Amino acid sequence: MRQAVMGASMADKLARGAFVHDVREPDECAAGHLRGAQHPAAGARSGSRAARPVHVTSPSGNRSTRAAERIAALGVEAVPLAGGTAVWVRAGRPLVRGNVLHAAV
Repeated sequence: MRQAVMGASMADKLARGAFVHDVREPDECAAGHLRGAQHPAAGARSGSRAARPVHVTSPSGNRSTRAAERIAALGVEAVPLAGGTAVWVRAGRPLVRGNVLHAAV
């Protein structure tokens, strides 16, 4: 697992098409998530995303750090968002409302 990425760096990565897993509950994701974020399909594991890092977010960064550790154990580069969506919002960065796509790592 790589060191957590900060909000400004994450904004740049999103602009360049970063792959983002939002590991919050589905209702939390629907209330507001990073543009392009996907929700991990329950129990799904795939090597299809191994070609690029998986950026992981959660409310405060706790769940995303644990999820990034699990993803890294599968051999996929994983990077949690430092401070989670709470820090993202406090920095004035936008969230998108509505359901997110479900995807395997």
